[in-house]
Amino acid sequence: MPLENALRETRGRLLGAERGYATDAAWREALADVERLELRAAAESQWSAAVSALELRGLALSHIAGDHRGAIALLRQGRAKYGAAAPAEMRRLYLAEAQILARAGDPVALRRLMAEFRESPFSDAAPPRYAVGEGRDTPLVIERPRAAGENSLTLTAMSKFLRQAAAAPGAPFPDFEADDLEGRRVARSSLVGRGAVVLFWVAGSPLWPQRRDELQRALARRRETTPLVLAICQDLDAPALRAAAAQEPLRNWRHLTRESAADLAARLGLFGEAEIFVLDREARIVARGAWGAELSAALDRATRRGP
Repeated sequence: MPLENALRETRGRLLGAERGYATDAAWREALADVERLELRAAAESQWSAAVSALELRGLALSHIAGDHRGAIALLRQGRAKYGAAAPAEMRRLYLAEAQILARAGDPVALRRLMAEFRESPFSDAAPPRYAVGEGRDTPLVIERPRAAGENSLTLTAMSKFLRQAAAAPGAPFPDFEADDLEGRRVARSSLVGRGAVVLFWVAGSPLWPQRRDELQRALARRRETTPLVLAICQDLDAPALRAAAAQEPLRNWRHLTRESAADLAARLGLFGEAEIFVLDREARIVARGAWGAELSAALDRATRRGP
């Protein structure tokens, strides 16, 4: 199988494992396969593919096995291993490390990583250049030292992960106020007292029907302690959302339009993508991105009374 196709197929298997749709043995087999693909790519001097495989290994260790420290060590080894052969690809490894630190809820380490990247030889942060007319044909070009507002796509993406790091499990859900689809005021205080699910969903996603039904099944098993569901649609306008919200099971949820929840989404580091937060009775984040067995366990913790 061509290397690119093999990587795509293995990435799909690991994604399924991350979502709870594969056995432990199956995901470990996929992880071993992607390591073999990395070795193959390096032997063939296909450096971009080798870095892609190593990045996938790191994310799998973090997102599936929960081994954030091991994943970061692997990514840093990859920077040392492939940096000379594929310097531009190292930005992907920095971004993967930032994603892991966001999931681990470590904004301090993420800020250090951003500073490290800014000063690294792999940085894409270009200092602003100013042309000052010395003469019609001899402009004087001045470079300003790098500043906080530098032009770097990688640092911009890292900033998104920095916002996500502040909304990791264990942190309080951010304060917010917005009007729901029915014009009723909803705020963080509305989520206190019974446990809550804050769901950012995308109607056009092929995963949405499966996610919707999975959440509904998990909620149905907790009839006496059903948490509040606050749903924010990322891709429907208000009329289309109103029609969707009239259907089961959405009619039992409270809904915010993407416009009314724009500030909250930005504070959470979400820009159009789907995500799920499970909150406990004090509106602290119990889990983020939890599906499958992890969702059920998170709902149990969220609705539990006492310590």
